[in-house]
Amino acid sequence: ARRRRAMTRGAGERENIVSTSTSYAYGTSVDVERVGALDDARDRAQSDGVTLRGRRHERGLRRIAGVSAIVMFILAMCASVMALGALRAPREVQRPARAALGAATLPANFFGKRLDPDARARLASKASQRNTISLRTRVPTLRGVETSAQARLTRGVPGLSQHVLRVQKTGDDARVLVLTKPQEWGMTFLLVASVKRWAPALLPHITILTYDEKTQKACELHRGVDCFYDRDFVRHYSDPNASSARNAMSWRKVHAALELLRARIPVVILDADTVFLNDPTEVWTKALSAHDCVVTADVGNEFESQGNANTKLVIFPAHARSIDLVHKWLDGERAEMSGVNFGEYPEQSYWNYVVVPESASTHTIHAMSTTEASNFITANAGADGVFDGTYMVTASYCGETADKERFLQHVLETKHHGEAALGIGPSSSTTHDAGGLPLSSATDFDHDGVADASAFPNQELRCDHVKRRLVEQRRYQVTSDRHIVWT
Repeated sequence: ARRRRAMTRGAGERENIVSTSTSYAYGTSVDVERVGALDDARDRAQSDGVTLRGRRHERGLRRIAGVSAIVMFILAMCASVMALGALRAPREVQRPARAALGAATLPANFFGKRLDPDARARLASKASQRNTISLRTRVPTLRGVETSAQARLTRGVPGLSQHVLRVQKTGDDARVLVLTKPQEWGMTFLLVASVKRWAPALLPHITILTYDEKTQKACELHRGVDCFYDRDFVRHYSDPNASSARNAMSWRKVHAALELLRARIPVVILDADTVFLNDPTEVWTKALSAHDCVVTADVGNEFESQGNANTKLVIFPAHARSIDLVHKWLDGERAEMSGVNFGEYPEQSYWNYVVVPESASTHTIHAMSTTEASNFITANAGADGVFDGTYMVTASYCGETADKERFLQHVLETKHHGEAALGIGPSSSTTHDAGGLPLSSATDFDHDGVADASAFPNQELRCDHVKRRLVEQRRYQVTSDRHIVWT
């Protein structure tokens, strides 16, 4: 405006466009003072108007800014609440429903009474039992794990579910499957004998899986023992003693578990080198009330055992989550895996090193302590020889089948002598029932007609006595990748 007024008064551009900091004049006319005064008055009025409007505008902006700040604060609080909810939501989604072994539509079973939907809804979540050791485990390198949907349909053991449904009693929907490889009937005989003496209510629930005609015939000789001959497997493997057949047999028990779970039958899978010293029904039921799956371990208390699970015993309740877990397990049947301990069966390695850690965020897989489920290096007969607190003993860490059998014989005879000395336990009668199985202890350990009474365990057993001493001295460590390091 000043430039325009100066130019209309005829002043030169260089003379009239000057900085207000160096001159008060706008032109060279004689009334410069009067014109300048008027211009100054107009400028002040205009400036005051602009200032007033600016102040109003600034107050409006401040008011808008204040309201916006309040709105943003409210939105931020809402977002924080929603974020916290989002963080909790996955845990809630991942929390598995408490798994009674029978769904509401299934009959009751020997693991406990069935629960109606309302009762299940009131049960506490298992999230507090999350296996943090397994969650931290490093999974080894894998190759060839991908499995097609069509391949999954071919899994299972043809005829097994129909056989079990035919032989089981009304209301009995749980099954204990005992994998008996060729040359292992002697150990299975001891298993059944121990059940008859210390857990007789378990016997009607047992099915012996056999893979050769000799073992099947030996099994069929005994009344009250259910036997299933896997003809489909025998057709695929003409020589059951071949190494390929024996590895496939280890996976066969997993296929058998899947077959029964599809028929909504809860399943316990056992290896033949196992004996029972007490009825495990109560402890199994208690474990399954807090966990989705129950297994055993090689070493350690209840905490340490979570880092070294084995598959001598695996218990699956009958629901879809178990089927998914077994499918994950069977994905490893054709997988190549690094970091496997020598001597481990492939199905045990894949379960311990891959399935358990990968499923720890969605399933609660619990390993029993080695007090509850012992083996050669952890079994403790105690001063009285009754194996207090132990429900089952396996022959892990013993050598050949004959060595395993001798160890299990010694376990049963030690238990029998201990109870006889204390005047406790079942009847000490040595008579045989109509089925030919002993009601007291197993066969003679020394094969001299007298039951063995030497200190437990017998030092002549060809088992791993060195590791047994290391366990007694607690000179071992369970690593983060689920291996046992002996120190």
